[in-house]
Amino acid sequence: TRLSSRTAWLAMTTGIGIGFVFWLLRSGLPHGYRLESLQSFCVLYFAIVQFVFCVVLMGVCSWLECRADATDEETLQILERCPSLKRTASLDSVKQDLAGRPTQTLAVLLMASVIALGVWITW
Repeated sequence: TRLSSRTAWLAMTTGIGIGFVFWLLRSGLPHGYRLESLQSFCVLYFAIVQFVFCVVLMGVCSWLECRADATDEETLQILERCPSLKRTASLDSVKQDLAGRPTQTLAVLLMASVIALGVWITW
């Protein structure tokens, strides 16, 4: 199964947004505005639920993209940039480009925050 950068970007930003809202409602706001029900909810359980949600979101979006668009826009753009590939490559044999700098930066920040959160919780 192939995954477009649009689907990966959507899942990543959704996960970061949900995590930010969880943090805000759990400990980021002044005590009077926090949700008391989230105080007893374990952050690791939240991370598991959020991960599963983002994987399901990616799967659904990827499935919808495959159904809605028979021609892969990203693959066609790659083929247009490389005329030599047009003659020899089918849509399934073209390698995917790396993610752009903003996506790579956000992915590294996400990994660093998850590791820091794990270390912070275990101490």
